[in-house]
Amino acid sequence: MTTPNRPPIPSGDAQAGFLGMTDPDTGNPVSVADRRAEFERLSRQAPRDPGAERAFIESKIEMIRKDSNLTEAEKERAIEELRRGL
Repeated sequence: MTTPNRPPIPSGDAQAGFLGMTDPDTGNPVSVADRRAEFERLSRQAPRDPGAERAFIESKIEMIRKDSNLTEAEKERAIEELRRGL
């Protein structure tokens, strides 16, 4: 039986400003890069699909309605906040 790939784990000296990643299977360092700016640029270039965006928000509203950990007032506030984004 094979073991599925495991994600890298943080390593390094956070106080020194370096927080690398280590492969948990080999113990070797794993190269990482901050790709947030690239992702943001690509996301802005992608065409928007208002129908898909609405469906996504509606699915989140349904999740909120079913959440037994929230009070009715908390649910109403969260749903209103999501609806303002539509």
